[in-house]
Amino acid sequence: MPPTLDGRLVPAPDHVLRAQLRHGIWHILIKCHGLPDEEATWEQLQKFQTIYPTFQLEDVLFVEREGGML
Repeated sequence: MPPTLDGRLVPAPDHVLRAQLRHGIWHILIKCHGLPDEEATWEQLQKFQTIYPTFQLEDVLFVEREGGML
């Protein structure tokens, strides 16, 4: 069954656009199926993995670079 939030269907994630380390917590910018890049949302990595445990993340996104942004 697809995930819901407040009784509404949550769009399925398509892919990760960026990753960022903020105060020691990884966040990922998620683009969802059928939505433009401009509507991508930042999600905490651990929470995202709890909701979508089988979603394949790109390990290369989590190589820390200057400023914690990729």
